[in-house]
Amino acid sequence: NNINIYPNPTTGFITINTKFEIVNIYSIQGKLIKQHTYNNDNSIDVQLLTKGIYILEIKTPSSSKQYKFVKQ
Repeated sequence: NNINIYPNPTTGFITINTKFEIVNIYSIQGKLIKQHTYNNDNSIDVQLLTKGIYILEIKTPSSSKQYKFVKQ
């Protein structure tokens, strides 16, 4: 079950090519920045985040995985 997150780096929206239950976005220091629940849209608005590296945690019914993305 490959999960792709694109574009990475991004300036506005990230798209996840799989269905998910919850996506948490954390700062590189581990602070929860944003939580997104799936609503038939695989795009997440990150325009208001400051430039930097973030951790994206994707929770599905059977697993939880983390990925890094860059906000430009």
